[in-house]
Amino acid sequence: MELQFMKMQILAIGLLILAAYVGGMLARKLHIGEVVGQILGGVVVGPHFLEILHRVLESNDSLKALSVLKPVYTFFNTGFETYAEI
Repeated sequence: MELQFMKMQILAIGLLILAAYVGGMLARKLHIGEVVGQILGGVVVGPHFLEILHRVLESNDSLKALSVLKPVYTFFNTGFETYAEI
C-alpha cells in the first residue's frame, strides 16, 4: 500500500511542477508576472483538482474502463482519505 501512496505523491508533485511551469509561461505572455502564474497553476492542480478528477471518474463509466485511469480510480476508492491526511 505504501508504494501506491508513493506513486500518487510523485504524480501529484509532477502535476504541480507542470502546472506551475505552464502557468508561468501563460502569465509571461499576459505580462502579469511569472510567479503569479506559477502560483495560480499550482492552485489549479492542487488537492482540489484531484477531488474534481475523482468526481469525474465516479460519474463517467466509460472513463472507469480505461486502463490508464484504473490506478487512479483504485487509489480514490481504497486510500484517498489516508492520502489526504498525509
